[in-house]
Formats: sequence, structure tokens, C-alpha cells
Amino acid sequence: VSTQSTWEKNKLAVQWDARADEIVQTYKEHLSAVNTVTFVGNAARFVTTSDDKAMFVWDYGVPVVIKHIRDPSMHSVPYVGVSPNGKWFAGQSLDNRIVVYSAQGGSSRTPRSTSRATSTPATRAG
Repeated sequence: VSTQSTWEKNKLAVQWDARADEIVQTYKEHLSAVNTVTFVGNAARFVTTSDDKAMFVWDYGVPVVIKHIRDPSMHSVPYVGVSPNGKWFAGQSLDNRIVVYSAQGGSSRTPRSTSRATSTPATRAG
């Protein structure tokens, strides 16, 4: 079965069968619009991020979150990238930080590492 996943503004990530043109699985857990769906770990799992400032790791085809990443100090993460080995993912947080988490199961409140982006003011030659 050929399936695809997408995200929607109605708080869902949806997997559908493109050949049958029907929804196969719906992933419901976010409290606000889903921003990203990123596959990790040989596409056996995926990460969703949302405007609700939470990140969830799911097993593909199973509508139960295997890892909750949520903290009151977190900001929304509109972009996620995956390490070459698929074991880690990095997100660009709206508070100008890069956060790195394990793609393995379990809850997590704190990232494996963080890095704050800095900007250098431009100078003009006069």
C-alpha cells in the first residue's frame, strides 16, 4: 500500500493511501496547528511539531505518541532536520535556538543540546 503523511491546521497529522484516495491513519495529540512531519529512523518513526510548542515522536502506523517533548519554556519549532544515522533530530526554535533530541522513545523535557544563534552587526566602510 502506498501511503503518504501530511499535516493539517486542524491539529492532526494524517496518513492516507494515495491509490485508494482515503485516510489510513489519523494522529491526534496536538492542541494547535501541526507545523511539520519529519521522518526519522529509516522512516519507521516520525516527529510532529506544532504551534502548541510541543514535539511528538510516533511509530509510523500507530496513533500513539511514544515520546512527548513539551516544556513551558519551549517555543514553537517550525523546522526539523534529521542526523545522518536517524537517531537524532534538530529543530530550529522560534526563540532563535537549535534544539537536539533523541528519536528514541520516552519522555523528554530537556534537549540533548542547545545552541543559540547570534548575529553580528554589519559595519560599513566609510
